[in-house]
Amino acid sequence: MVSLQIQYLLVIKYGWNEKKVKGIEIFLHGIPIANGLGTAIAALVLKMYNPADWDCWIHSYPHDCTPTYVIRREEDSSDMVVTNCTRGDSAEIFQWAFFFVPLWAAIAFCVFVMMSIVRVVETTEKRTMRYVVNNPIDRDSEGQEQGRGARHQHLVMTEQVKRRGILYAC
Repeated sequence: MVSLQIQYLLVIKYGWNEKKVKGIEIFLHGIPIANGLGTAIAALVLKMYNPADWDCWIHSYPHDCTPTYVIRREEDSSDMVVTNCTRGDSAEIFQWAFFFVPLWAAIAFCVFVMMSIVRVVETTEKRTMRYVVNNPIDRDSEGQEQGRGARHQHLVMTEQVKRRGILYAC
């Protein structure tokens, strides 16, 4: 999702052409693939994949075990010195590091990019409206607007892009 957002930003906001985008396409594909493989292999090597209710995911085993970071935090009051997790010790930290933080960062980036694109479209449409408002085709001989004049269509593209951006981000 982030790679697609970067492409939208570069093409729409910064005016990149297809040739320039193709130059960084390897990174737009390679970084997400490397990130996915890296986190998957790291979780596999660290034995983090365990049953998690209805599927397998980064989870501790057994489910009710006490992770090391909890034991260290509660050293004074705990009788435990070693975790009772057989696999996936401190899995919650890896869940956040490998899934939740990247997910929320991608969502925030998506919202930022969509807002930037809406602003670009709005600016472009406002510049264009200067020429459309004074267009004699939209007015009769007495200066009255004919049909759907320019004022009725004010920032139509901006509203469409805004709606699509919201739908895309959600």
